[in-house]
Amino acid sequence: MNCESVNELADLYLYGELESGQEEELEQHAHGCPACRSSLDRRRALHGRFDALAASPDPALLAQCRRGLFQSSAVARRPFCGAAFSSVF
Repeated sequence: MNCESVNELADLYLYGELESGQEEELEQHAHGCPACRSSLDRRRALHGRFDALAASPDPALLAQCRRGLFQSSAVARRPFCGAAFSSVF
């Protein structure tokens, strides 16, 4: 693993998306490379700030969106699966 690879894989690493072998290689490299360790620390802090910005939509907006979804013609035209079962029994 080299600095370029760490830079390319850092976000996947921080999201826990690397295979265990790649994760170990990245950690070993970062342990011995102050520049990569610092870069990972900065990215980790940035990810933490993004995670803290959890958006909570207004409940009234959610209710309006749900009503619109259920009233849409695409949902209204979808066949009711109970009708298929009622013809069997």
